[in-house]
Amino acid sequence: MIRSVGELFYPALCTGCENALFQGEDQLCAACILDLPYTRMHDQEGNIMEQRLAGRFPFEAASSLLFFHKSGRIQHMLHALKYQGNREIGMTLGRMLADELKRSQRFSQIDFIIPVPMHAKKLKIRGYNQAEVIGEGMVEKGFAMNTAAMKKVTHTTSQTRSGIYARYKNVADIFGLGNTSGLEGKKLLLMDDVLTTGATLEACARELIKIEGVQIYIATLACTEH
Repeated sequence: MIRSVGELFYPALCTGCENALFQGEDQLCAACILDLPYTRMHDQEGNIMEQRLAGRFPFEAASSLLFFHKSGRIQHMLHALKYQGNREIGMTLGRMLADELKRSQRFSQIDFIIPVPMHAKKLKIRGYNQAEVIGEGMVEKGFAMNTAAMKKVTHTTSQTRSGIYARYKNVADIFGLGNTSGLEGKKLLLMDDVLTTGATLEACARELIKIEGVQIYIATLACTEH
């Protein structure tokens, strides 16, 4: 059933396929949820994501919910989150990521989610940090989030069209630690929306490992396959 008479004329649309949503569906229709390109990495030691990050910084495990394909459904969904003000799709996907991680012994003891921070200038323009929005969805599933531990100290331009070298150069030395009280010896899940080159995650992780006794875990909503 359509959820209201008004939606006969202005129906809520699925963020994935843009078909009308039915009662009980939120942001994504049942068909899209079933058909998303899930990675199933959470229980795979040595998965693609871990291979890509191996040797760059110490971490315990890494996982991503979905595979990212250029011009595909996932790119469309993330574009809606980052540039169209659709916070709800970020929270929906965050809840889905949380469910995956909670089923995994490798991620079952996380103490805090640490979202990749956004510079205050960009935050003022966008109005929210998409990584924090994803984290908010995960908090609804029982995770704890710390948004004070890290800060972005230098404003950078978008990396969407940058090459690998430019991405590394763009994030070098732009992150710093904030209030890390109570994080010593904790298991920290560094979290972002997409893994491409891994430059941003590496730059953040290199700051977090300065906290005494921490163990670093990595998660993203999506990652490229190559």
